[in-house]
Amino acid sequence: MTWQRYFELNDPPMLRKMFLIFGLLVAGSALYLVTPFPRTSTNAFENHAVPEVATAFVPEFVNERKCADDEFYIEQDQAGYSDAEIVDPRCASLQRELANAAIDGDLVQMRAAIRKGASAVSPAFSKSSGDATRPIIQAAWNKQTEAVSLLLDNGADVNSSYVCCMSSMSLLMVSVSMNDERTTKLLIDRGANLGFTDEFEGGDVFDTASRINNPSITDLLNDACERSVNSRVLCRTRRLRNFVLGVLHPR
Repeated sequence: MTWQRYFELNDPPMLRKMFLIFGLLVAGSALYLVTPFPRTSTNAFENHAVPEVATAFVPEFVNERKCADDEFYIEQDQAGYSDAEIVDPRCASLQRELANAAIDGDLVQMRAAIRKGASAVSPAFSKSSGDATRPIIQAAWNKQTEAVSLLLDNGADVNSSYVCCMSSMSLLMVSVSMNDERTTKLLIDRGANLGFTDEFEGGDVFDTASRINNPSITDLLNDACERSVNSRVLCRTRRLRNFVLGVLHPR
């Protein structure tokens, strides 16, 4: 017996209509999640940001003894700050030198610190932060696009994150929060994850952009949603969720 014959013999017309409507909703939702949409502008990335400035990669072989990645180096008198600390005055000094140069956007000093062994990944105390923070986060806080690019070229993670004071932000969220179009463009070009969520408050980069209310940055993020199937599913699932929540809990 075919399925069609089964429905004719056993299912009332209303049930068949419900199955049909449900199937159409599922198919429509699937198409919405994966179908590419036109970008918000014909050439959005180029229109909304200055082209990335090339920065030099510092080859590993020119480094002196390299400070390890993802280690927390401190001076002797800072002992007790963290369970994961390593007392190493040389690396602590180099990391601080790199972080301070990143804050100032001093590419010459940054390259010199990396050549002497500083890690583009490990956190450091800097002149502008009482907490040990990755140099790339400190560069983004200060809207130093070329410094961010140089650190990425030398091993920093485009999806670095920052946690402090019951709040967490991705590197992309930091650049958006600073209303920094150039760094936002750079990070999107390098494949920054759009799906990072604040582990304390639950916000994401789109929530940050909504607070900043810069149409150019919003366009950059919306265009980034169209770069792959995964990005489209992520962004459109978020829109559907927000739509449903808006219907269920209107303001």
